[in-house]
Amino acid sequence: MDQKNLNSQELRKFVNINKLRDAQSIIRFDALVNIDTATNTLENEQIEILISFANTPGYGQITFLTGNLDPYQYPTVLKVEYQKMNCKSDHLLITDNHTSNPKIGEYQIQIFPIID
Repeated sequence: MDQKNLNSQELRKFVNINKLRDAQSIIRFDALVNIDTATNTLENEQIEILISFANTPGYGQITFLTGNLDPYQYPTVLKVEYQKMNCKSDHLLITDNHTSNPKIGEYQIQIFPIID
């Protein structure tokens, strides 16, 4: 199985384990987010997150809707086709290397859903 299909499976597993879909099947939730990039670090930032499987060819996309994130310093839209995703027991781990922006460079993102 190729990496983008594995990533999509990991993202779907994360959504299902944490029961993030609402009654209308919308995946929009608050989370604590940690981001480490080549030049910046963000810890425990509360961010509203939207996960969509419809706007991409079925693989999935994560969009940070809130937070004071400069898109030139932090990734804010994460596409399953490009980033490596790994569902852990309490968070989603996303890793990649932003080759076109050295301020971001190699990065790691942890998304911890806030579940009421």
